[in-house]
Amino acid sequence: VRYNLPLSIIMVDIDWFKKLNDSYGHETGNLVLKRLSATIKQCIRDVDIFARYGGEEFVVILPQTPAAEARHIAERIREQVEAMVIDAGSLGKLRITVSVGVSSFPENGKSQEDLLTVADQALYQAKGSGKNAVCVV
Repeated sequence: VRYNLPLSIIMVDIDWFKKLNDSYGHETGNLVLKRLSATIKQCIRDVDIFARYGGEEFVVILPQTPAAEARHIAERIREQVEAMVIDAGSLGKLRITVSVGVSSFPENGKSQEDLLTVADQALYQAKGSGKNAVCVV
């Protein structure tokens, strides 16, 4: 944002994570978080910034990445997570999905707060549309 170069933010949230934790326990929930983290890292570049943003929310900051490219990366993350099989030991094999929101500079705001707010709104639109979706506003 500082140099007026494109920048995008991807916000990722695990669908039905509370239900997963309640059904399988927090240890399994932690395993899911670790596998999701590894999968997201495989989908992004070394220059991208990746962090856990909340309980089951993650954020990826994509420097010098316009909206169309960010949407493509977000969709790749969603697809890779959907294809992922998690071995939960005696609990068997688990599958998860994620909902993803995308915002970009300059289209969605001039500050990091604006971009985070818009990415969060897009994320909740993705969840509202049935989950396992990418939304760009």
